[in-house]
Amino acid sequence: MSIYAMRYQVLCLGVNEGPGGSTLRFAEKDATDIYNVFTSALGPPRARGYCDTAEDANRQSVLARLRELARQPPEFLLLYFSGHGSKEGILLSDGLLEFSVLAQRLRAINTRTTLIIFDTCHAAAYGGFVREGDVAGVGDYEDELAWAKMLAQSRPGTRMLFSTSATTLSHEATGNGRFTSAFLDALNKAPADMGSETNFVSALQAFKVTHRLM
Repeated sequence: MSIYAMRYQVLCLGVNEGPGGSTLRFAEKDATDIYNVFTSALGPPRARGYCDTAEDANRQSVLARLRELARQPPEFLLLYFSGHGSKEGILLSDGLLEFSVLAQRLRAINTRTTLIIFDTCHAAAYGGFVREGDVAGVGDYEDELAWAKMLAQSRPGTRMLFSTSATTLSHEATGNGRFTSAFLDALNKAPADMGSETNFVSALQAFKVTHRLM
């Protein structure tokens, strides 16, 4: 079996309530909505994956999924998380998954491209675990393209979208997290800029529209 037997793999995680955190309303819905978009006709062809929410999004399960991906890596991987977070990691249903552990496990997955999307407080703190020095959030860069270029250089093959900088908090809106709501709107409404039989929207176009909506 080819190392790239799975071309597009999606792993979406959403946790409304983790140990020590207040109860969120829409984190689990965020994960489900993102998963549905990327595995529907709007997403890449034959995308497959998992959407783990509530108790299913626990440390043991998530690490097991990442180990499986390391054994049989896809060509493209999307990892999405919505829920509580800190400068140290993301809060799963049974406790913290440290950014240091997550970055290590993702490095072991031999993908061509990995897209990481975090809708959580202190989301961009993750960037500090994939390069030397800290990676700030979108709000600290006047030029969003310079920010994207800096991230691309820090981790070739990895692209990251964060709802917040390393020092700020995320918020919920009506029906979804504020960032995820804008991102979904961008994916559904942004003009296509990649010519094909299906009019795909590039990550850059979606990022630009999302940034304007927020």
